[in-house]
Amino acid sequence: MPERHSFPAFEELKQETQGVDVLVELAPPPFEAAVDWLFDVEYLERKAELLERRDAARRRYQEGQRRIESTYGTVVVRALDRRADGDQPRFDVDRMATELADAKAAVDGLVADLDEAFLTRAERRKLSELESDIVAAREYVRNKRAFDEGYDALAGDLEAFEERFEPYAGAERYMVTSDREFLVGASRDIWADLSDLARELQLHVLPDEDARWLSEHKTRFGELVDAIPAYNEEFVANERDRYADLLEDRPEHGPLNDQQQNAVVRDDRRNLVDASAGTGKTLTLTYRFQYLLEKGVPAGDIAAITYTKDAAEEMAGRIAAATGVDEDDLDISTIHSFALSIVDDATVGSGSGDEETDLGDALDSLVDDYLEAAMADEKPDEADVPYPDVYGDFLAAFREFRRVDAEEEYVDTHAGWNQSRTDFLRSKLTTFVDNARTFDLEPADVRRKIDETAPIQFTFATAGVALLEAYLRRVEATEHPIDFDEMIYAATELIESAPDRFASRYSHVLVDEFQDVSDATLSFVEAFMSGDTETHLFCVGDDWQSIYGFNGSNVRYFTEYGERFEDVTYTPLEVNYRCPPSIVRAGAALMARSEAPQNDKPVTACSDLETDPTLHELDGLYEAREPGYVVDLVEDALASGYDLEDVMVLSRNDRNSTVLQQVREELARREIPHQRPDSVPDYVPESTHETFDREVVFDDSGDAAFESGPDEMGPDAPPMVTVQSVHASKGTEAPVVILAHAVDDDPEGIPVEERTDELVDPAIDISANHFAEERRLFYVALTRSEAEFHAVTKAGRTSRYVEDVRDYFEVVEPEFTLEGKCTEFTPPADDSNRPFKATLDCVDFEAPLMAWPNNDPPRLEEGAVYRITDPVVEEGPFGEEIRYDRSTVELLTSYVSTSSGDSDDPNPRARADDPGDD
Repeated sequence: MPERHSFPAFEELKQETQGVDVLVELAPPPFEAAVDWLFDVEYLERKAELLERRDAARRRYQEGQRRIESTYGTVVVRALDRRADGDQPRFDVDRMATELADAKAAVDGLVADLDEAFLTRAERRKLSELESDIVAAREYVRNKRAFDEGYDALAGDLEAFEERFEPYAGAERYMVTSDREFLVGASRDIWADLSDLARELQLHVLPDEDARWLSEHKTRFGELVDAIPAYNEEFVANERDRYADLLEDRPEHGPLNDQQQNAVVRDDRRNLVDASAGTGKTLTLTYRFQYLLEKGVPAGDIAAITYTKDAAEEMAGRIAAATGVDEDDLDISTIHSFALSIVDDATVGSGSGDEETDLGDALDSLVDDYLEAAMADEKPDEADVPYPDVYGDFLAAFREFRRVDAEEEYVDTHAGWNQSRTDFLRSKLTTFVDNARTFDLEPADVRRKIDETAPIQFTFATAGVALLEAYLRRVEATEHPIDFDEMIYAATELIESAPDRFASRYSHVLVDEFQDVSDATLSFVEAFMSGDTETHLFCVGDDWQSIYGFNGSNVRYFTEYGERFEDVTYTPLEVNYRCPPSIVRAGAALMARSEAPQNDKPVTACSDLETDPTLHELDGLYEAREPGYVVDLVEDALASGYDLEDVMVLSRNDRNSTVLQQVREELARREIPHQRPDSVPDYVPESTHETFDREVVFDDSGDAAFESGPDEMGPDAPPMVTVQSVHASKGTEAPVVILAHAVDDDPEGIPVEERTDELVDPAIDISANHFAEERRLFYVALTRSEAEFHAVTKAGRTSRYVEDVRDYFEVVEPEFTLEGKCTEFTPPADDSNRPFKATLDCVDFEAPLMAWPNNDPPRLEEGAVYRITDPVVEEGPFGEEIRYDRSTVELLTSYVSTSSGDSDDPNPRARADDPGDD
């Protein structure tokens, strides 16, 4: 049968006729109709009909195939060629997608128009191949279009990622927090998008370049998802290895510990090192500076701001010695010196230097002029003072103050001894303006704080505001800063007004004691971070040691560092190398009781020294006994083998401290060299001058007069016991620390009673929590100790902070036994209802004795030596007294005539056991 008959419909007809078709086909033409009639199958009629339909289908198929191939054949072939060779298409993919869609529609239309039952097998195969080619071409184009769309959608994200990641590609830089957060999120999102795209596509269909790109990027970002979060850890580890010679080669002290090394090399845009007491704060800051130098940062691009001049000089000396960089090339200074250098730089050649005056002189001069004129009641047109109009306001307020003061007699218990009323007022007026400047208060700010219902404050503060206005006029009229506050304000303004010149000057600014920054200091430091500068800030400190709220510091700038700044890396230093474990534990327990916001620090001790802090609770005649008892502890330490410089005596206050004044007097009486307040010569007894390497001149009181001044003796300073306030002890340490007067809520205790100064309060804007700061002050005192810590207190009045950690203390209750010479005995007049009065000179102090006649007390003999055991203490109108009529009194030595030469014996206790004295 001809090929054209080989189609499904005809084959089906033959099957239905069950072989009759064969007979019909084999019958000669004249008989075929007869065979068809004989079997009644209508074969020939049905055959003719099928052949007619077949011819029609063939024609439609051939026409459709030619039309599709002529129209779309080239498109399909081009797409299939690119799919086969893996090259990028050299045609418009979107246009081709449209054409292939049209080709698919044409094929679908042809297939729908044709009845496959009338197509031959070859025709059906050809049609299927055409349809398959179009599908394959469309599959290629669909994948290519999907890839291109995915690539375009990712292009912006990839570009942003690469731009942020590029500085870190070589792993040579620390990844700042904002970059890290962005890159972590971006890498995850991009990897997820690439993974989704890879699942959507058939990589074998894509051009080789596209498939390779997708595979490589998916693999790369899969790795980055894990690598970026660990990037900084790896960077730090590599840096520590690279700079091991610096960080670990310390023959004297061994390597920096892990936290210290991490702090040194971490380099976020803002870095905070939280260094608890004794953990190596200054050491870490110093090594940070050296590390930057070794990394190739020019010395002139690094600025370090320290809290004291001594700290700056010590750091500069260490760095210069270690690196070979000239000290003069190191920008290390106090905040005020640093600010002044900015101002000086800006005013070079401006002529303003001609107006420069010693800091503070302008205020002192103004106060003197106004006060002297007002004390003389000189009218504004008579007084030789600057700004007469302002002086008129000052005079009017000052007159009122003097009138009110004459009635109320304002007394400040913390004023200096032997201070005249004029000197007192001069000091208060100076302090008033100083405080307003420290807290950056304008006259209007101060006026709002004045209590108009308090005449003494209202009149004085009104005068103070006038003085402040006059001083601010002087500040405004002088280009060069005339006080420390103006230094900061002027430098800050300069930096902010010319950021290109000043703000970008340093790539790294290092700040010590950051917990003590004030508003003005912080603004100054932040000025270097303004604009588009790349300046990195590195701050070290300890919020547990923030103790200068009275001076404007704000501990919240430390505890809220991460909220104030962006791109912050926080590194705690938690190994205390100074204190014994018991003191470290006590300090941590003390601070755990604080209710103020603070950073948590799980501090541990490196030392294995087994000593406990000791609490000495004195009962009876505490005020009189305390100075001698403190000095006894000093002598005990010296007798135990400690040197003079190993002992530190602390108290809440210093310059106006009765406690330290009496301790110093007792140290001098026992000829123990010791430190005295600033501007007062330290005490060095003449008996020790042979031990000095240079000539020392002594005054009549035995004080050593050094030409360089008592606080600038340097390496030639003789050894002496340190005696100072807790504030002054900040940054120092000693094997033996003795805290005097650890009494609760007392003018000189810890905590000191929360007091206000009615005269100057309006010029103060303290935000610090008083008792939280007092707790921190006690923590500072406690953590000065390298071995022993002794707190001396009054029984029943022990500091609340000692009570918080009493379990960590060994408690000593010294036996209260009096022994001394009776220097005064006054019996009552006959028949009078008055007590016996006596005074017992116990060498370290004088004990007031009292007895009532109805108790038949013994009459004491002046000059005789007595011992009083189990003394009964009674609070009298003038303080504590000993009721010797209710105590055990023992005569040790009777009065000896002056002819024996013993009556002036300075130490009666040395004669107590002489035979025959009873």
